[in-house]
Amino acid sequence: MPIEIHFHEKGIYRAEWLGNVVIEEVITEMENVRKLATSNGDQRFTLIVDLTAVKRIPFDIRNLSKVADSDNRIAAFVILKASTTAQILGNMLNKIAVTDFRFVDSLDEALDVSRELVDKLKQS
Repeated sequence: MPIEIHFHEKGIYRAEWLGNVVIEEVITEMENVRKLATSNGDQRFTLIVDLTAVKRIPFDIRNLSKVADSDNRIAAFVILKASTTAQILGNMLNKIAVTDFRFVDSLDEALDVSRELVDKLKQS
């Protein structure tokens, strides 16, 4: 499976993209994340998109923006190890999608950013 979903802790999920990822896989796995968040009772959550082992990402801005806005419970996408191309794509999505995209360089940093967002959501 080119995308593996991991539950880290309450309100924090990680989608690990492996090899060559196509848009259909992103759409399918986003549905799996939504189902997992529902089963865990998460009203709001962050999704770490781990690009550490990805070789090719889908450059489909229209469908990626639909995926990004497909669940209003997502507080942010935290993008781990984004290449220059992925950062450009993420910055474009930040301008057209409702959901926030943030970029980090390590899993520890991704978890820290996610925990901070989850804590802010609990307070609001």
